[in-house]
Amino acid sequence: MSESGKGPEPDSGLTTNQITERIVREIKPYLVPNKVGEATQHIGAMVVEELYEEFHQGPLPAPRQLTAYEQTLPGAAERIMTMAESEQSHRHGSERLIIRSEIVLKFIGQSLAFLSLVAMLALLAYMVREGYPQQAAALGAVMLTGVVGLFLAPKFFHRPVKAPPPKPPAKASGRRKR
Repeated sequence: MSESGKGPEPDSGLTTNQITERIVREIKPYLVPNKVGEATQHIGAMVVEELYEEFHQGPLPAPRQLTAYEQTLPGAAERIMTMAESEQSHRHGSERLIIRSEIVLKFIGQSLAFLSLVAMLALLAYMVREGYPQQAAALGAVMLTGVVGLFLAPKFFHRPVKAPPPKPPAKASGRRKR
């Protein structure tokens, strides 16, 4: 056992035999001399090896790891936090720019489509005024069919996207197994 009386750290990497030897070494002065071997067997049978799993996900290290960074290099935790905050600011700025760009592109596309439609209607009016009403009607029917088709086609020909299979539930963080 350690000096604090708490025993070895759970993640110290000691084997069951090493833990048993440490315990026997600590209590040997209190044992009857001819019973040390028997005590070692009993202690070895009583020592339970504990397996500790920890899962962490996210942009920052787990708090225990962050503490280890800080102990290794003072100021490292603050630098890591600053790095994560600046990365988040950058990501939010990029997403904001992408959204604005999509809005502008849609507006430009709709404006150009409207101007094209006005130009086609002007062409039809010109054709009627010049004495080609049948040709203007035929061209108008084709244009109308095309425009209506552009608006209705996505509704009729849109295939539903299959939802991805559900993910298995995540394991709990800091779970201990025996």
